[in-house]
Amino acid sequence: MGFVKICPSCGHKCAVSAFSCPVDGVDLINVDPAVETDTAMVPPAKQPEPAQTWVCPGCGYPNNPASEHECVICQKERFANVKLPPKPGGARDPNSMVIESSGPSGTDATRLEEEHSTATTIEPSFLIRFPFGEVPLQGILRVGRDPLFSPLADKVSGYGTVGRRHAELSCMGGVLTVTDLASTNGVYVNGAPIPANRATPLKEGDAVSFSTKLIANIGKPRM
Repeated sequence: MGFVKICPSCGHKCAVSAFSCPVDGVDLINVDPAVETDTAMVPPAKQPEPAQTWVCPGCGYPNNPASEHECVICQKERFANVKLPPKPGGARDPNSMVIESSGPSGTDATRLEEEHSTATTIEPSFLIRFPFGEVPLQGILRVGRDPLFSPLADKVSGYGTVGRRHAELSCMGGVLTVTDLASTNGVYVNGAPIPANRATPLKEGDAVSFSTKLIANIGKPRM
C-alpha cells in the first residue's frame, strides 16, 4: 500500500509526483498525498446538457424549454402535429421528437402556404368582414404583410401600420379568438387594446382593429 494524489475533480488516483490529473488536467500541486485504498474511483460529475429549443409546429417560432407545452407567440401546443418516435422495445422517448411534414417538400414555407389554403375550406363558423371583402373562417387565419405568414399579405400591404406578422384569428370548436402576436401597433377589440400573446375571445358583432383603417367586423355565415 503506497501513497497517491486523489484528483479533487474526478477522483482519479494519480502518482505522488504528478503535477496535474491525466484524466481532466486539474492542478494537483496543492493536493496532499494520501494512503492508497481499494475504494473505487469516483466518476466525474455529469455536466448538464445545454438547453434545447423546440420549434412551434404552428408558427415556426423557436421556443425555450421554459415555455413548456405552449408557444409564446401563437399559443399552439408544443406537441401538436408532433409524433414521438418509439424507442427500442416500444417505449417512447419524450425528449426525441419528429415533426410531421404537412407538405411534399417539408419546408416551412410550403407548410404555411398549404395550411392557409385549407384553413377556410371546412364549413366556416364565422365571417370576417374586412374592408376588402369577407373571409369565411374555420381554423386559423393569420394577418400580416409577410406573404409566407399570411394569405392576406397582398391585401393588407397597403396598411402601413400592420406588422409583417401582426395577429392570428382562430376558430376551433365554434370558439373564435384573436391573438396579438406582439405587434408594434397592437390589436383592438371594440376600441380596447388586447394583451399580446394571449387569445382574446370574439363574438358576432365585435370589431377588431389591426390599424386605424383596417377594421374587421365579426359576423355569422348566411344560412
